[in-house]
Amino acid sequence: MKKIPALQTLQLITLDRQGLVQATPFGTGKEAVLTAMERLGYIQIDTLSVIERAHHHTLWTRIPDFQSDVLETLVQERKVFEYWFHAASYLPMQDFRYALPQMLHVKQSDSHYYNADKKIMKYVVDTIRAEGPKMARDFESKKDKTGSWWNWKPAKLALERLFMQGDLMISGRSGMQKTYDLTEKVLPSSINATVPTPFEFAQYLVKTTLNAYGFTTLKQITHLRKGDVLKKKCEFGFTVIA
Repeated sequence: MKKIPALQTLQLITLDRQGLVQATPFGTGKEAVLTAMERLGYIQIDTLSVIERAHHHTLWTRIPDFQSDVLETLVQERKVFEYWFHAASYLPMQDFRYALPQMLHVKQSDSHYYNADKKIMKYVVDTIRAEGPKMARDFESKKDKTGSWWNWKPAKLALERLFMQGDLMISGRSGMQKTYDLTEKVLPSSINATVPTPFEFAQYLVKTTLNAYGFTTLKQITHLRKGDVLKKKCEFGFTVIA
């Protein structure tokens, strides 16, 4: 019997775990989309479109009967949520608690990427609490008041900051236009919302990567995840095979 080289074996393992070997590895219909997302860990959202957006292609290659509106349906059913993984992504709602460390990091930092005015942030939250879900364009001033609290650009920055720190969630989309609502109104009460311990978070990273690829390394697990907190959570440096 011919021995398969180690590298080729790992490649075959990854193709299988990614759902690219069988015709319908995750089944069919809406449930297959959720199953695929749970296996892959996340689906990166692509803002560019030629024929279709890349995240739709990702699912079409694995689910033959995939329909692009299913993702929005899963968001509305609160089975999937949007947040930043390696990039803007759809993630299984059951994994919400593992986004909390990043949310707390943003909330406690003064990063210039999300340096929104606190008064504008309060205005945005108060408006959504009183009037319901809003898109960024809903905060656009009807008058030319550049620099005011309700000017579109400051409000957009406030929305992004509030979203990144977990006070708001995306409750739906119209194309690429996001609708924001209070997290307390979007997050199902059945979802565990406790901050994971460092060990729990490390377990999540390892499990998610193994589910998606079948094997992993420390470099792959910590890709684009910087900082001393993460280093304390992943103090190991070996290849893991599922």
